[in-house]
Amino acid sequence: RPSFLVFLAVSLFESVDLIWSQRTTVMTYITVCSLLGGVTVLSIKAATSFLILTLQGVNQFASALPFVLMPILFVTLILQVQYLNKAIAEFGTAEVVPTYYVLFTSCAVVGSSILYGDMQDSSREHVLIFLLSFFATSAGVYLVANKPADSGKKGATRRVRERAEEDDTQALL
Repeated sequence: RPSFLVFLAVSLFESVDLIWSQRTTVMTYITVCSLLGGVTVLSIKAATSFLILTLQGVNQFASALPFVLMPILFVTLILQVQYLNKAIAEFGTAEVVPTYYVLFTSCAVVGSSILYGDMQDSSREHVLIFLLSFFATSAGVYLVANKPADSGKKGATRRVRERAEEDDTQALL
């Protein structure tokens, strides 16, 4: 499907652009993870389909597509995990996980809808219910992630980093 190729190109181009920009914001890390995660999910589904069809007697490995797909799968998977770990180490799970959940799910659903035409045969009512459910879930995740915090508490990662900096300062004195 040409529309999926556009989705794939935009996801990969934007991920590479964000990686090369070397910005270290939570949204940069999470956007890279989510875009690459959407590609990874679809690559795994395709690889599974290739394997199942081959085991059923229809050899899918006679064409070049599986051999092009596998490097994409491994590279996106490794980069996705690497940037997710960077985000969690820098900003903590309370800030990263809820946002990642919503963006990753969005990328996977949009990619799947484009590639497999998941919403083509759905009525307007079903699409509307799906979108409202997704927005309600996203709003719930937002509310849970942004609940008022005790102003005296800091994220564990930042607290450990500040203690290490204090120890370094004390050692210099």
